[in-house]
Amino acid sequence: MFSRLFFISCFLLGVLHVVLATTIHRPPYDPSKNKRGLTFSTPTTWIQGFCGDGCLTYIPMLWGASPGNVNGWKKRAQDSINKGANHILGFNEPDLCFITGTYTQACMTPQDAANAWRQHIQPLGKQAWLVSPAITNADGSFKWLRDFLAACHDCQVDTIAVNWYDTANNFGYLQSFLQSLKSIIGNKNIWLTEV
Repeated sequence: MFSRLFFISCFLLGVLHVVLATTIHRPPYDPSKNKRGLTFSTPTTWIQGFCGDGCLTYIPMLWGASPGNVNGWKKRAQDSINKGANHILGFNEPDLCFITGTYTQACMTPQDAANAWRQHIQPLGKQAWLVSPAITNADGSFKWLRDFLAACHDCQVDTIAVNWYDTANNFGYLQSFLQSLKSIIGNKNIWLTEV
């Protein structure tokens, strides 16, 4: 019924939680809510759980800076903060199109991302922790992040987001990638937003 890869993936996610607990930023611990979140790219119409209404907190992400993304953003973000969100996520994989040549994600230069950050994300910094644009583990992503942080040197960026993809059994690569990332970001926390 379940594939071997499914069980390996679940196991590795559990191991990641334990091994990287000091590296990954976590919202404050609440023993009544001991599970973490999931991200879906499909239009999810329902969820199943044992906690009833009001037990999940929506953490908003400004996917990109196109008009379709920013229209209504301030209201959506503020509504989420008013309902308990304590983080705001930056842009989704803005580095990827410049590395691969495909334009499937937010696709922003570091300077454009810094400008959009100042306009759309930074104003929320007094109400929530601000999480960087979610870079990928593709070649060139560290350069994109360095350039973004330099262009946004005056910005509040509390945590660094990473979308990391590889085979479920390549844990050594993930460790190496995160160690290299830490050398760039210093004491900032890392949030693995997609694995």
